[in-house]
Amino acid sequence: MNAVVPTGVEDHIGLAVVRSLGMNNIPTTVVSNDKKALPFYSRYCYKKRITEYNEAFLSELTEYDIIMPNGEDEMLFFAKNAPLYDYTIAYPDISTLETIIDKSRMMRFATTHGIPVPETYFINSPGDLHEIHSSLKYPVIIKPNQEKGGRGIVRVDGPDTLEEMYAYNLHHYGPSIIQEYIPFKKRYSSAALIDKDYEIQRICIIQENRTYPLHSGPGCFVETVKNREIMDLTVDILEAVDIWGIAELDFVIDERDGTPKFLEINPRFWGSVQCAISAGVDFPFLLHEIVTDNTISVSYEYKAGIKSRNVISNDLRHLLAVLRGSSPFTCKLKTVIDFMKFYQDDAYFIFSLSDMKPFLSLFEYYLLKKANRVRLNMSEEVSK
Repeated sequence: MNAVVPTGVEDHIGLAVVRSLGMNNIPTTVVSNDKKALPFYSRYCYKKRITEYNEAFLSELTEYDIIMPNGEDEMLFFAKNAPLYDYTIAYPDISTLETIIDKSRMMRFATTHGIPVPETYFINSPGDLHEIHSSLKYPVIIKPNQEKGGRGIVRVDGPDTLEEMYAYNLHHYGPSIIQEYIPFKKRYSSAALIDKDYEIQRICIIQENRTYPLHSGPGCFVETVKNREIMDLTVDILEAVDIWGIAELDFVIDERDGTPKFLEINPRFWGSVQCAISAGVDFPFLLHEIVTDNTISVSYEYKAGIKSRNVISNDLRHLLAVLRGSSPFTCKLKTVIDFMKFYQDDAYFIFSLSDMKPFLSLFEYYLLKKANRVRLNMSEEVSK
């Protein structure tokens, strides 16, 4: 069967999926409406398709085309249209998908099932803020119900700016929840593979050592670790949720009591999937095996201590953000030293000696963006 990977310009997640499938000799069609989509440049891109996601495209797909879970908007689009066309989706149906993706619904589910989460307030409009003012302990976090990659997550340190910042988020990112701020130094992704009978087949836990945006964004330098408490909590949550396919759960360790708190679940491939693949858990290939009804054995084993990072994109941005920020000099110096420790890296989100074109294409992409900005600034100066 043919795997179909919807993708975009700087999509290192889709790139990891395409490489995994290609290395396992699975024909893969990469689909995007942008001709510069990163996975297009991979040697493992079996077929490239530049198209809009429209009726004509959907009609060409067959039951032998498996839509892989990459990008929430694309997943929702294909799930909504699945009953009308012949293709196969490698993730749950639309009703399950919408429930899991919505942060508000998932937090309600977690609280009713006794799952440890930050204290959460469910807001329908800015007017509801008056009802919870007396209950809030600052700082608090505003998180969009449809949050993606840290966008729209803001910290509010006092009541004076709460209404203004919530109204801004509502306008730009849609309805949001408000949560207590959990003081933490360690954040984890716990990724799982579940078969169609809702049996967990694989779990791999990844510690996020650096993130971008700082504190709220996805991991840009990560490492596989063993953590029994998070693994057990992952099992408890997944056994309470009717989900199959890929599930990535986010946790932080609450510094106040040392316990993990569950933040969210994503039913798709996630940013550091390459780290899990390098540690011996080939999630894209294993998901393809499940969808094609091939039996795989249950195993929670993987290599701990495997380090991977997104150097050119977010890890470099993390470094620059720290250097431009108000951190002490010693913190900035340590960040520079840590960034330069390339000898510790086991794998990269994009760079690969055996598949160099995607990495090289980024330089062309960034140079063109820079050139366009320069031309725009020059034209603005002339118009003045």
